[in-house]
Amino acid sequence: MPLRQSMQRINDAVLQAVPAYHNDSMTPAEAGKLSSEINTQIAYMIANCKLEPAADATLHVFIGELLAGAARMKDEPASPQGLPHIVRTLDQYTEYFDHPGL
Repeated sequence: MPLRQSMQRINDAVLQAVPAYHNDSMTPAEAGKLSSEINTQIAYMIANCKLEPAADATLHVFIGELLAGAARMKDEPASPQGLPHIVRTLDQYTEYFDHPGL
């Protein structure tokens, strides 16, 4: 399923970046790479994911939050509105979507 595949890839990439963020060692290049991966996965999700209208509307809220966090992180890697915002969004996603293992 494209939704699960993309969200899992985003989650995996985020988990790899968390230690650098917490150690204040995330570089602009690392933040840019993660931001790009999030954008790539969201583009794939939008192109390939077919959901019922209510679920699709809910997903678009999460997509907006992920994109906002990715943009902020790219501009300012240490911003709490960047990676921490993305982590919170992923946590909230699992409250609305059944995604075992995420």
